[in-house]
Amino acid sequence: QKVVGSAYGPVIFPPAPVLVFVPAQETLSTTLQLLSVKGADTEELFSSQAVNNQRFEKIFCRKTTLSPTLSATGTCLGIDPDRIALKKIILSGFTIRAKKRHAVVRYMFFNPEDVRWFKPVDLWTKRGRKGHIRESVGTHGSFKAIFDGTLSSNDVICMSLYKRAFPKYMPLTYTAIQY
Repeated sequence: QKVVGSAYGPVIFPPAPVLVFVPAQETLSTTLQLLSVKGADTEELFSSQAVNNQRFEKIFCRKTTLSPTLSATGTCLGIDPDRIALKKIILSGFTIRAKKRHAVVRYMFFNPEDVRWFKPVDLWTKRGRKGHIRESVGTHGSFKAIFDGTLSSNDVICMSLYKRAFPKYMPLTYTAIQY
């Protein structure tokens, strides 16, 4: 899956590799594994005598150096002011009736004005059919749609919507010196 992210930082000239790591954290399970390896009993963890036991404290306080795990790899893209970053949102609805290529869809919209507003946008199904909205039905946002092939009654109807996304800009904050 391809993802493009933006960041404010020093200039990097492409092609430069990008490695994303997830920092490793020591959890209670890794501590319990250390205790079981060293021969300590896990019941010692919860007994009041274990706090005074020096051998337990030495084993419990031992730090392990866990290496971070690689999460993603990629490359840097060139600096291009004309590049547009988009967010994709998928609206989904369910068929009430499906007969051959025609279907009545509900739960995608909840009023007829929205159906008329999104009428030019194409529809698609989870099984690969493509179609478009024909007309609104009723007052609760149901609509008739026509597709390029036969639909089944349990098919999910989807509509992809895109929105331009601007990178978050955090201005440098400073305190002015008062004299």
